[in-house]
Amino acid sequence: MEGKSEKQGFELLVKNNEKSSFISYRYTRFVSLIKLVFLATASALVFLIVAWSFSSPSDNKITISLSNPKQIKNINEGLTNGRFIGKDKNDQTYIITADYAEPINGNPREIALQTLQADLTLDDGTWITLKAPGGVLNRSQNELLLGDSVYIYADNRFEVFTNLVKIDLSNSIITSNSHINMQSAYGNLVANSFNFNNKKNNLYFSDVKLIFNPKHLP
Repeated sequence: MEGKSEKQGFELLVKNNEKSSFISYRYTRFVSLIKLVFLATASALVFLIVAWSFSSPSDNKITISLSNPKQIKNINEGLTNGRFIGKDKNDQTYIITADYAEPINGNPREIALQTLQADLTLDDGTWITLKAPGGVLNRSQNELLLGDSVYIYADNRFEVFTNLVKIDLSNSIITSNSHINMQSAYGNLVANSFNFNNKKNNLYFSDVKLIFNPKHLP
């Protein structure tokens, strides 16, 4: 009787070992498949990154991109939802978007813009947004002229309202010889002109009138 019990126990142990070996085999195969999936995914990501790096636009050119991903090198007729991308001499990116863009007198180097926005990044990481109902992009001189109710906003929460603004896109210099009204939590500043030079990190005003807000002074 005792020998029979030992035989049954041995057979049960063998079956359990065989079952454990089968489970171990399936687990090992599952882990191998997971590793293969991760390896394939990583290879695909590397391929996408390399392809993206080679397809990036040249830093020395202004590109025009629309909702259609096809890049347009020259603009010879009017287009909607235009976006102009470029970099200044310090390799900082600027982006100009417009609801409508059209070459002036058929000249693709001088483009009239309607309802536009220009976003500039400064060397210290600060970004500035300029909005206007109209403007002209001179691609030969790399200048942007904004007219009629120009609104300027910086991420340090300064707002500027004026009429005419010229932007030197290559050097990130913003100038205006029109009456301006600058507002912030610290107060209001009124002047007849201003000049911002990113390289010198200076902002100049002429004929300034300043009104402080004592509640927000340090």
